[in-house]
Amino acid sequence: PPGWGLAFDSLGNLYTSTQGATDPELVRIDLANPSNSTVVGTMTGVDYTMGIDLASDQGSGDIHVWSRNLSQLFRVDTATANPTFVSLPSGATAIG
Repeated sequence: PPGWGLAFDSLGNLYTSTQGATDPELVRIDLANPSNSTVVGTMTGVDYTMGIDLASDQGSGDIHVWSRNLSQLFRVDTATANPTFVSLPSGATAIG
């Protein structure tokens, strides 16, 4: 299904996420053959109700995910799709 955004990790791998009736899944896109793209896993706990935004993360090999509904920022492990809560910006620092 269509994804929520695109992001590169520091190794040059491209990712998107699924939209659906469950928590979003992290998908690694095979740039040489997109039909061989693979689901890394489910980003459990990342609220996608109003959408999520993926962002590249320089240097760590992971990516960042912004949950628009909860205004929460997560770092997502690109090997397991395990999200780790980073922050809950508020006021002038909110980016959602």
